[in-house]
Amino acid sequence: MQPLWKLKTINLSHSLNLVNTPNFKGMPYLEFLFLEGCVRLYEVDPTIEVLERLTVLNLKDCKNLVRLPSSVGGLKSLKDLNLSGCSKLDKLPDELGHVACLEKLDVSGSGIRELPSSIGLLKNLKEFSLAGCKARSPKSWNMIPFQLLRKRSHILAGLSLPCLSGLHSLTQLNLSDCNLSELPSDFGCLSSLRSLNLSRNQFSRLPESIGQLSRLYCLHLAMCHKLRRLPELPSNVWVNADNCISLDTLANQIQCNSMRGGCFVNCFILVEYQSCESIALSFLTRCLKSRAFSDHKEFGFVVPGNEIPEWYNHQNVGSSITVELHPGWFRNKWMGFAWCVVFRLLKPLPPLVEWVD
Repeated sequence: MQPLWKLKTINLSHSLNLVNTPNFKGMPYLEFLFLEGCVRLYEVDPTIEVLERLTVLNLKDCKNLVRLPSSVGGLKSLKDLNLSGCSKLDKLPDELGHVACLEKLDVSGSGIRELPSSIGLLKNLKEFSLAGCKARSPKSWNMIPFQLLRKRSHILAGLSLPCLSGLHSLTQLNLSDCNLSELPSDFGCLSSLRSLNLSRNQFSRLPESIGQLSRLYCLHLAMCHKLRRLPELPSNVWVNADNCISLDTLANQIQCNSMRGGCFVNCFILVEYQSCESIALSFLTRCLKSRAFSDHKEFGFVVPGNEIPEWYNHQNVGSSITVELHPGWFRNKWMGFAWCVVFRLLKPLPPLVEWVD
């Protein structure tokens, strides 16, 4: 093993005949280990704990991997762990919470059914994706958010649930397509969160504590077909609620806050309760009066409708419009241009594609 003593990178990705990894004791300086697409790999050698300098471990699409050894807790320098697509991996070792340097954890599309109680100890974790982790047993992913974010839960009697209040660095959380029928009440503990993806789930409401996420910049709710209302949201947040076909009110949001904008394509019930014109005008008025506008210089809103409101004083049919600007139009009080376009999609968007403004 002497020739491998100073080895820093191993890339065995797509090695179709690789069944298990080698003994790692002769590779103390290894920093990068790529095993993506090794579809027959079912075991990682427990000696991986000696790789104290390992920063990246990529096991993406290792579809026969059934477990990670508890010795991964010894990976003192690991920053990026990719387990996405590991469909037979249904549990993470408790010792994973001891990997204090971990910044990115991706288990999307895996078979994960429960998270270790130590997950809340990952104080440096910045990106966490559980997208597509759906229920496969009575211990369903409908319970996972409670395991993630609540200190206690009465859903599963006697189960000790982890607390994520220590994840002060988490900026991106992806819980899309997890078949969630209910969300925890204390999302507000994730104080650094900037992007929250809850698309393609089954809940009918959002917890009020989402309003405490003062740094939240993007909230993805597309295709949450049972969602009926939005609570008060943080200032400056952009909301994608396309195809939330049960959404019927934004009243609290218009009265109490100043969203940066949003997409509400195919939210037809919404405009039955509140006209497109009143919704757009209310949001635009709030935006222009708020400090948020001076910071972002933009506001956008997409909602079902078939006509341009009369208060747009330059209107035209076609793909362009010309506006004559008089001398002195650019003054200190000038804030920008407000424009409106009526359009229709020539064909429906694919089921898993979200609208992009």
